[in-house]
Amino acid sequence: MRQRHTLFALTLLLCLLALPALTVQAQYLPQKPVATKPVQIAMLYQKLTRQRPDFREWIEQSSDYIAADMYDRAEMVKSRLDEMQETYNMLMPNEPIMLEAQIELTAYSRLKKGFMVPMFTPLTFFNYVYMGENYALVPHKIMQYQWLHMNETLAAILLKESDAQHRVKMRLHMKPLTADRKPVQIGPQTYKPLMADITALELWSDDGQRLVWDSRKIDKNDNALLELRR
Repeated sequence: MRQRHTLFALTLLLCLLALPALTVQAQYLPQKPVATKPVQIAMLYQKLTRQRPDFREWIEQSSDYIAADMYDRAEMVKSRLDEMQETYNMLMPNEPIMLEAQIELTAYSRLKKGFMVPMFTPLTFFNYVYMGENYALVPHKIMQYQWLHMNETLAAILLKESDAQHRVKMRLHMKPLTADRKPVQIGPQTYKPLMADITALELWSDDGQRLVWDSRKIDKNDNALLELRR
């Protein structure tokens, strides 16, 4: 009986010793990257074109400044001015960009073994709006991702994770290349253009909770390897 009690106590002690390690490990689990915000794109554009934004004007045009009490506005300008200047000073021209969007896939082609992304064309760009200004983010060589190769097994899983219209969440990882001070006219709108290199494309479940397909993980058969996160 005493031997059983000793064995139980030893087992309990080992479990307790293991708990702190498990707790520490859980704190360092990788988190999903946060999508780049319009203010970051605006600052990056200014950085790439070697301009310095008028931060005071940006603050005074913000909706919360306009809605603020007259006596609070001076303090708001003071605190935010320092914060925005520091953010701009620390911003690197090669700051990674992560874009989140919903894309629609065509029906799966068994002949070509893959999906087509109709929205990816030579004219594709992504619009960011900040303080009334339009910024056109052009993904360089987007046509390389117009066709997504995968076998039928992966295709079936991806379709299961999409909605009824074959729409899934896309995360496009990019690295800035260049920007032009001269605005461009696209349709009725004027845009400040910047271009970025695509470093990776991820396809997530329609609810954005599970990574299904990652262009960085390609096997010898040209299939992006599955990585479901349950």
